[in-house]
Amino acid sequence: MIKKAGNWLVKQWKNSIFLLVLVFSLVLSIVAYWGFSRSTTNTLVEQILHREQLAARMGANSINSFMSLSSRSLFVLAENPIVFSLRPETQQLIQEYINNWQGTPLKGIIVIDKNGKLQYSANRGDASWEKTYLGNRDYFRKASQVQKGQFVLSSPIISRVGITKGQSVIVMATPLYQEGRFNGAIIVSILLTDFVKDYLEPLKVTNDTNIILADAEGNIIGISSPLEQLVGVNLVEQFQEHPFLGSNLILEQIKSASNLSNEGKLDIVLPSLGKNGELDFSNLSRYVIAYTPFKVDDQLFYYIIAVPATNALAEFAPLYVKQILALIVVILIFFAFALRLAKIYAYREALKNLPRKV
Repeated sequence: MIKKAGNWLVKQWKNSIFLLVLVFSLVLSIVAYWGFSRSTTNTLVEQILHREQLAARMGANSINSFMSLSSRSLFVLAENPIVFSLRPETQQLIQEYINNWQGTPLKGIIVIDKNGKLQYSANRGDASWEKTYLGNRDYFRKASQVQKGQFVLSSPIISRVGITKGQSVIVMATPLYQEGRFNGAIIVSILLTDFVKDYLEPLKVTNDTNIILADAEGNIIGISSPLEQLVGVNLVEQFQEHPFLGSNLILEQIKSASNLSNEGKLDIVLPSLGKNGELDFSNLSRYVIAYTPFKVDDQLFYYIIAVPATNALAEFAPLYVKQILALIVVILIFFAFALRLAKIYAYREALKNLPRKV
């Protein structure tokens, strides 16, 4: 009786060891897979951020070149005595100027006198111009306050004149000075849709990439489709009025980016876009973001690229499928090995229980 009990305990102990080894092996495989997947995900996110950062630098450099060239050409035009004295020959000069910008988002140019009345205009189209009053426009007021050789860039506005009438434009303005006194301003209009098409859309990392051009105050100057409704929104004000997890980090990054070396990357949650085009702060999604600050003359801008993390990682789905298949194969191997051991053990036990020959 004692011998049978001892044999039963030994058998149970062996079975327990076998089960423990099997369970331990399976758990070890799952943990290894989880750790490998986490490491792989972090690596992939870092690669995406690196691609975004390179694209942001390229976008910032291209916009910087366009704005610098257009602003400097305006400065040259503003230095012409014919222009700053508002002589009739100004019309021919500005028409030649706008014709030289074929194939760019720069669509029209106007000259306003010191009283805010439109005097001369030219565009690359047949739109008629009315000598309307523009002195109440914010860009004219700001242009009258800056020095010669400086410019102001407006937030997106709806154009009231020219070929861009009724459309969203960005306005660049520089003052005219005659004998040291303000005598008016030259204003060029940049069609927002063409600007986005030329300088934002081509640098999308994925189809769901959101590319934003913002000024130092956090105003969105341009944004890629399908988020056009957010043009003119102030991100800083929105994040301060509707704080969420990580919003303080974004605000700190914006404040510190005045140092041009402070380009950065973020892996953070952001509000999604609501049905009416507003930011939905109740629905947060994970985004990977890269941004590059840049200056045109003394004005600071941000080129921002944001990609939904789930969509960014979706292109690497085949890799995850391979990992899952590999885990399944490992588990099947463990079960096959366990089944084989069980059969061997059962066979040996059966041999022990066979009646011995006398």
